[in-house]
Amino acid sequence: MNYNNKLYTFTYYLSNFSMHFWDILHGTDFSYVDKSVETNTNCPYYATPWASIHNLRQYIKNYLDDGKNHKVIDLGCGKGYMLYTFSKHSFDKVSGIEYSRHLKQIAIRNLKKLHMPNLPDIYKGDASLFREYHRYDVFYLYNPFDEGTLRNVIKRIMDTLDNHPRALYLIYCNPVYEDVLMEYGWKEVSHFYYKTKVYIYEK
Repeated sequence: MNYNNKLYTFTYYLSNFSMHFWDILHGTDFSYVDKSVETNTNCPYYATPWASIHNLRQYIKNYLDDGKNHKVIDLGCGKGYMLYTFSKHSFDKVSGIEYSRHLKQIAIRNLKKLHMPNLPDIYKGDASLFREYHRYDVFYLYNPFDEGTLRNVIKRIMDTLDNHPRALYLIYCNPVYEDVLMEYGWKEVSHFYYKTKVYIYEK
């Protein structure tokens, strides 16, 4: 493991200490690493780093009008913490899609424990086969896919523009395969700690 990867791992666990404590207080399970789940990348589940969420929320407030007139979907929503986060803004619609049935069940249980007035829709399935992308214009992902799956997801999203022209926003935490976005003409418009970048595509 090189120095950058060691630093990433160290700061990840350090930044998530507060989330672990938050889980204890609320009786939820958002933050704990889960190595037992089935995924389409054969990687364990890790939650979005707590350290990136504050800056992400500021971006939503300042540049997306707090979510008004926008609809967001979390691609690989895991245990649901980002669905909870997005629901605290003014998005017209908040949804998630998750490949693992186990993680989807945990997400639903977590969100119910928080007594949310309206639970987000969580779809169980393969994001590269999802047929409802035309309903959304903001997409969030914490590196849930291998390169091939990400390419298929981006293509499926962009195919919706023919019948539903709109600006698209993609928030990519730990953007391992950002070259895929560049190939399809997406432009980076912002980046902030913690390894999080925002891209926009306008046709």
